[in-house]
Amino acid sequence: MTNVKPKQRQNERRSEAFKREAVRKMETRGELSIEEVASSLGVRANQLYNWRMQYGSQIAGTAMETPEAELQRLRRELRQVREERDILKKATAFFARVNS
Repeated sequence: MTNVKPKQRQNERRSEAFKREAVRKMETRGELSIEEVASSLGVRANQLYNWRMQYGSQIAGTAMETPEAELQRLRRELRQVREERDILKKATAFFARVNS
């Protein structure tokens, strides 16, 4: 029988510097989605969110969002909200027809 070490968790193998840099990239991602940033770093998106909760307040003061970046973020958010609204409208119309 071979001596096999238990698998280390992905979180434990990342240095603190890596985690801080990942949060910084997440916060200043521009047009990229969180999933794309996570994929480029080789981590899961939910791990980025966890690291942001852990390190975000320490990093927030260092990286100010430019007006252009904020505008891009707000446009992306507006586009997502409109898509969600359109989906809900279609679902409402569908269920109204089915129940009639």
